[in-house]
Amino acid sequence: QPLQALSIGVSPGAVVEPVPSTRKPIVFYGTSIAQGGCASTTGSDYVSAVGRMLDYDTLNFGFSGNGKGEPEVARMLAEIDAAMFVVGYAANVDPGALKATLPGFIRILRERHPLTPVVILSSIAFTNARWDQKLRLTQIARRDYLMKYYVEAKEQGDLNLHFIDGEGLLPSGIDGTQVDGIHPTSAGFQRIAQNLVPQLQMILTWEPQRACSAPLQRSGKE
Repeated sequence: QPLQALSIGVSPGAVVEPVPSTRKPIVFYGTSIAQGGCASTTGSDYVSAVGRMLDYDTLNFGFSGNGKGEPEVARMLAEIDAAMFVVGYAANVDPGALKATLPGFIRILRERHPLTPVVILSSIAFTNARWDQKLRLTQIARRDYLMKYYVEAKEQGDLNLHFIDGEGLLPSGIDGTQVDGIHPTSAGFQRIAQNLVPQLQMILTWEPQRACSAPLQRSGKE
């Protein structure tokens, strides 16, 4: 029998209001994995789980097959006053497209949020890549570029840019954590959240001399 009525009892004169948030939200941008495409229930995706564990509001901009680092989306995200941006769309683009879009995407965020932590998140390990050599090489190329971009940006003085290796969040071959060798189950999303939260917590509480935004000085010795 479907639900016919729902009532909530409150004291006379009571007022029901939303709890005011005292923290800025964490903004996630990415793929169907961020979206929670194969989670069994609403709220079982890793973005929602991270929010509950950290006690932060989270805004989920995961686009199944369509999060590809578009500058228009970056400009929209830049309108949000966020505690942190987590950018992880590499799985939706080939290495060439990633190289073409990531610098501009981060630059747009930095124009509005020069000191806000930005996390670059590489793809989780795909079980399919254990026997699909082409997929594995693509995964390696994308991950290598993200690390290269991260190192170069840090050398240029972006102290609030961070890199998290997605392959450490959900290693391949763990029973019951992936639906199709790529997309996590609810159990997989929970494992991602548990592994991601300590790293995000460290970034949120770390104060990297935020006033020091000038490029790092290099010695000139190569």
